[in-house]
Amino acid sequence: MSFAASKSLAAPVLISLFTCSLACRSNPDFAKRIPVDGENIFIRCKGVRHGPVVVFEAGSGGTADDWQLVQPTVAHRTQACSYTRPDVGRGGSRNGYVIATEDDIVRQLHALLAKAGVPPPYVIVGHSYGGMLARRYSTAFPSEVVGMVFVDSAHEESIWRFRAIAPHSIHGISESDLLRQGFLPPGQTLNWHDDVPLVVIEHGLPVADTGDLYKNAAMEREMDALDLDLVRRSRYGRLVWAKHSHHNVPFDDPEVVIRATNDVLDEVRRHGAGAK
Repeated sequence: MSFAASKSLAAPVLISLFTCSLACRSNPDFAKRIPVDGENIFIRCKGVRHGPVVVFEAGSGGTADDWQLVQPTVAHRTQACSYTRPDVGRGGSRNGYVIATEDDIVRQLHALLAKAGVPPPYVIVGHSYGGMLARRYSTAFPSEVVGMVFVDSAHEESIWRFRAIAPHSIHGISESDLLRQGFLPPGQTLNWHDDVPLVVIEHGLPVADTGDLYKNAAMEREMDALDLDLVRRSRYGRLVWAKHSHHNVPFDDPEVVIRATNDVLDEVRRHGAGAK
């Protein structure tokens, strides 16, 4: 894998990394709950930091345990952190709970990492909805993100594009909750670009299940087109396939996630961003 270049880091990020380097190397693994905005958010970090920290962002309803087959191996390379969002298990607005917006989640993660003593730069690995959150984080805090891996990522345009093929393909969640999560309304297109090392992982086994073989095939083509769109959002993007996996790639094909994460870390280090 080769990327021509990588985004340079702002001076404050480099300073924070170098000043904490010795302290980061001495920190043991930890798993604890940290109060953020009245929520006790669980975070688990493993490994000794060498350059950027890998931050894992689970899919909708996912937890820190979603990365149990990936995080320990990545932690041999550098510090790797997973966490459980406080909205997990509470349901949507139909259950009386107003779900957090994308911006709320990103702001909480930013505060969580600061309170946990895990400063930037970061390589963010996001599965499914976690890919959308990774993009939102890079928009809100651009100097902190030096690389990304999208693991069968959701796409901000996916709801209206899937419904154009199969109108009842997305159900069980209110329209207002979809918008709060960051999905775009019909006809609106994603406005995101970030020239950092990027790997987009796409499922290799079919996931569409509309009850119609022709619609299933059309949905799979649309998913492929959306993944290719994400690849083009960075000059250094690359698409790989999890050949042995449906959507749940971190469990079904963890090795492809590990390889992609290491590839991004290699490129970040090769170009000096987040070096020791």
